Amino acid sequence: MLSDKMQEALNTQLNKEMYSAYLYMAMSAYSTYTGLKGFANWFMVQYQEEMAHAMKIYDYIKTKNWQCVYLLHQQLRKVKHRKREIIKGQKNGKGNSNL
Repeated sequence: MLSDKMQEALNTQLNKEMYSAYLYMAMSAYSTYTGLKGFANWFMVQYQEEMAHAMKIYDYIKTKNWQCVYLLHQQLRKVKHRKREIIKGQKNGKGNSNL
């Protein structure tokens, strides 16, 4: 059996792969929206690659009967909270210098 430190490292990497995939998918969606179909396709290919990496790690964790810990929802909450702060600052005339 591998150490708890290794399990934590694999879970961390799994989350990084999934977060990267999420960002690529968002960039693909934006590129599609703005009519940049070539960029949209490239970003979607990158999304698929990141998800393939994540699934390899997930499958390995599963074979070891370890628990997968998903942190993406926590990261998204931070982004949502930060977005609210920026919008609130703009309404109060503070601008968005911290973007």
